[in-house]
Amino acid sequence: MSACPRCLMELAQSVDPNAETTAPTNPLERTTSRCRPTPSSRSVFVLLLGFAVSLLYCVPSLSPLFTEKDLIADPALVGTWSAEGSEETWTFEAREGKSYRLVIRGDGKTAAFEAHLLVLRGRRFLDLFPDREALEATDLGTFYKLTLVPAHLFLKVGELGPELELSLLETKWLDELLARHPRAIDHRRHSDGGIVLTASTRELQRFVLKHVDDSEAFDESWKMARRADIP
Repeated sequence: MSACPRCLMELAQSVDPNAETTAPTNPLERTTSRCRPTPSSRSVFVLLLGFAVSLLYCVPSLSPLFTEKDLIADPALVGTWSAEGSEETWTFEAREGKSYRLVIRGDGKTAAFEAHLLVLRGRRFLDLFPDREALEATDLGTFYKLTLVPAHLFLKVGELGPELELSLLETKWLDELLARHPRAIDHRRHSDGGIVLTASTRELQRFVLKHVDDSEAFDESWKMARRADIP
């Protein structure tokens, strides 16, 4: 696996009238996403300029993984992180309340997120959501922006100290699970085969906690170290 998930730089939702759904009453039932595979990464990234979700390497969710009572603030998260040998950086800034602004920079691209650190039964996770201010600042046009449906991405936090260790829900594992048990969690599939989770926050939490220790459910983790040379 690459040092950092690149599908976190390509995130967009498009409309596909031929999409299949397990939740036909969902008000966003026509919303789907298209995949853009990357040649050198199994991971996920979000590019605000197009707001595309790369579903081959990530599992976006219409609902957040957290409620207010699940959120925590940890000063250890604030700062700039980078994997060994990588030019890409992740910079977390504290915001009001228990929230952060995350800016990912690499390959001449910048992606900004609202980030929330949460704890579920003693296990830590990050929930990422495209930064609204950054989206509004893009020159996409009003009608184009009206078609965009932002999604949440969540990551399991294995370590937060001298190093930041993260892992993503494994797309292949989820695809095979839902092929065997379609009602395991509410979701949508579209014609490209990608998956969008449509479950409520409560259902998402129940599902994630059920599989959090499954070695196949979460992708191989990657680690980043704090950059002392960047504030």
